[in-house]
Amino acid sequence: ITNAFADAFSSAMLVIEMSQAVQSITHLLNLKTDVLDQKNFTQSQFELNQGYKGNIMKKKKTGERNVTDKIDLSFQKCGYSYGLGKPVFEELNFSFPQGTIMAV
Repeated sequence: ITNAFADAFSSAMLVIEMSQAVQSITHLLNLKTDVLDQKNFTQSQFELNQGYKGNIMKKKKTGERNVTDKIDLSFQKCGYSYGLGKPVFEELNFSFPQGTIMAV
């Protein structure tokens, strides 16, 4: 085997190795991603939120309360003390409609 042939063979093998790496990179870059699906989902959520916002603004103009404003607030097993002193109250449970003024 002559040196010229050995050099040519080495160069050919190097080209083959490089082409396999290029094929792998090309395959990787051509894989399907979920970016488009995510973009579509985000757009649909945005449109849904815009619709909700529009409904809330309409209700605000008419004075109608939102459904979420009608949720009762509830507290269970509450306690309070001043610092490390004797507890003022323990195991206190109470609930009231949202929008009500409550004092303890």
